[in-house]
Amino acid sequence: MWPSGWGEARARGLRSVWARNGVELPAAHGRALPALEEECVAQAVHELLGDPGAGGERSTALFCDADWVASHAIRATRSMRLRVPEDVSIVGFDDASFATVLDPPLTTVRQPIRELSALAVALLVEQLSLGEPISRSYGLPCELVIRGTTAPAKSATE
Repeated sequence: MWPSGWGEARARGLRSVWARNGVELPAAHGRALPALEEECVAQAVHELLGDPGAGGERSTALFCDADWVASHAIRATRSMRLRVPEDVSIVGFDDASFATVLDPPLTTVRQPIRELSALAVALLVEQLSLGEPISRSYGLPCELVIRGTTAPAKSATE
């Protein structure tokens, strides 16, 4: 689940990692959030987890492009009487300071903030000195921080 904008880039990144491992995630397995309110997150969670698919299987994991989205997803999942992580694993993105105080603590993707900041400043200085936009793409490694909202993969019918 992701808001439009930067969330779409994170969703593309997620899909590319899965594709490199031979798994294609169908478009129906993702939701763009039309707004940033908790109700939009809850609606997306209900759409993704509410009804088992044609094979009678329910999704067993949610990747949220921001930790605040994941925190709302945990609440929405519980409102459906599903347990985190026993029934549904949830992963956030950003390693926000509140991630460790959620119940259970949130599994999340940590970005190299210092390196991102230094790169942004360097690019800004370069762009200002050139007087024109810079069109380059950069990738920095992220780290998966495993905490309490994920469990080993299992069959969706277990």
